[in-house]
Amino acid sequence: MCARGVLLATLGVCLALAACGDAGPASQDDVGARPKVAIIGVDSATFDVIDPLLEQGRLPNLAALIERGARATLRSSAESSASPVLWTSIATGVGMQRHGITNFAQVVDGKRSVFASTDRKVPALWNMVTHRGGSVGVVGYWNTWPAETVNGYLVTDRFPHTKMNRHYQVDESHGVTWPESLVGSIAHLSLDPQAIDRAAIERMGRFSEAEWETLLQLGSDGSAVIGNGLVALKYGFQAQETVARTTQHLLEVMPQPDLLITFLELPDRVGHHFWHAYDPDSIDGPVPAEWIERWGDVVPASYTLTDEWIGRLVAQLDPDTTIFIVSDHGMQSTRKFNGAPDSLVTVGNSGTHTNRGILVAAGPAIEPGSTVQANLLDVAPTVLTAMGLAPSKQFEGRVLQPLFRRDFLQRHPPRPPKDDYLAERGARELPEGVDERYLEHLRAIGYIDDSDTDGG
Repeated sequence: MCARGVLLATLGVCLALAACGDAGPASQDDVGARPKVAIIGVDSATFDVIDPLLEQGRLPNLAALIERGARATLRSSAESSASPVLWTSIATGVGMQRHGITNFAQVVDGKRSVFASTDRKVPALWNMVTHRGGSVGVVGYWNTWPAETVNGYLVTDRFPHTKMNRHYQVDESHGVTWPESLVGSIAHLSLDPQAIDRAAIERMGRFSEAEWETLLQLGSDGSAVIGNGLVALKYGFQAQETVARTTQHLLEVMPQPDLLITFLELPDRVGHHFWHAYDPDSIDGPVPAEWIERWGDVVPASYTLTDEWIGRLVAQLDPDTTIFIVSDHGMQSTRKFNGAPDSLVTVGNSGTHTNRGILVAAGPAIEPGSTVQANLLDVAPTVLTAMGLAPSKQFEGRVLQPLFRRDFLQRHPPRPPKDDYLAERGARELPEGVDERYLEHLRAIGYIDDSDTDGG
């Protein structure tokens, strides 16, 4: 059987299981044809970088979406600036005290572990759409591991890191996808961070031999080097390429689901560690001139590469798909940086989060040129409305009504909110070493330190 046949058969089994109740019973009044929606999450995307690039014509795909749709600053949460917290709020429409993902990691019974899907206390969009009889496809979204049963497919946030785990000889397939068998069909799409094409990376900037050796560096035990911006660039590129290529592949070999969610993270990794070269005037003290000359375009070019992926993915979507581009927060200068050209071990730490993310919406449901004030909690209720589905009683956000075309709302009038629930989930079984290595990886790329843990 060809690869397409294997994947279609896999999806068929998945849909059959969902219909039998493993993913929850579908609501009959929602079953049938419905508008399709795609969410493309871009970690840390900010209009502070986007707008100058739009003026320069460097983001043609984002520009086209804005031209035929709408844009708004997406206000982030005052509860936390941690990405797992904020992306979970986007997916659930509630704040962190209700959804239960309160940091990157937690300490339970004296052991530090990464927050997982089993720690989330409320349903997410993929659960809600499944409960309403719709199909979903999720690729690379924060805190989706271990994979939940959905009506469609789910490739968790651990998938881009499976190559990294192979250095440690740990079980990397446990819960990585739903259905479980899907991981074997897409394993070849996971880019090895140690085999990254230098020419591809140097579309963003030029790197000396010493810098390139640092970028590829692993510790003596095979572990990632901690807190180095060059290493973070490598893993950010690897993860984004892996998720984007996997999303593209699944759109090619499977029918487009009613709700597609994918996640592009390179602007966040780059923003944290190369902001000083991008915006040296924001730094207290001089930035090495050679870094400004060679690395000054790393941040803008990360947006250019992301825009190219947005264009490829949008081109594969059905023309009647409503598209949302969202970020969890923005980025700004820390006013400092680490490292020097002759001391590359701690390069980076020059960008930090702001509470100003982005929202771009385009498609048949969206009124071109409409304006709206929005925050993270408004995304989930707005997405369900764009799909013609009933909202959830759990939502703390609101539907962004001004975004919608009047004729769309006439064809798909608002429905009464529904109760949502999580399907029963078994105890989390964690193969030895997986969380420890994943935490080490998060420290290496600068996402966490020992303070980014609840309960310890």
